[in-house]
Amino acid sequence: MAEKEFSVNDLINELQITTKKNKELLNNEEVILPKEKVEDFVLSSTGKLVTQGLEIVEGVKEYVMNNPESREVEALSEALKAVASALSVIKDIHITQIKKDSAKELKTMDIESRKELKQVNQNTKFLMSRDEIFKKIMEEAKVIEAEAVTVKSIELPPNSD
Repeated sequence: MAEKEFSVNDLINELQITTKKNKELLNNEEVILPKEKVEDFVLSSTGKLVTQGLEIVEGVKEYVMNNPESREVEALSEALKAVASALSVIKDIHITQIKKDSAKELKTMDIESRKELKQVNQNTKFLMSRDEIFKKIMEEAKVIEAEAVTVKSIELPPNSD
């Protein structure tokens, strides 16, 4: 039992030391990422975090099942939270990418439909000037013969109000 406790304590100490070293490295190095590579960096980092977190969870889980103590249960809980959080980030990025692709596809479809409507509207519009339209009407007009009559007076029936 002392041997198991020793190995869990070693594991916890190693995690704490590794975390401190990582924080020191991050504080000492200024990480500059081009805008285009941020998504790849986030996906790569969260992927590593999930993989390492699952390995830690498996290691600590066995020990906790055999010897449940508050420190070990808390360590397992924190590892599970970290894995869940990293998976949430990956899920959010994936959903954002799907939305972006869908929006792009919808915009392309909208542009294509507008082009088609514009083409149909142009085909139905007149492509002649006013003078050309009047000439066409005059050419197709039929001559009506009429006789002019002069009326001297008009008699209206009495008004019955």
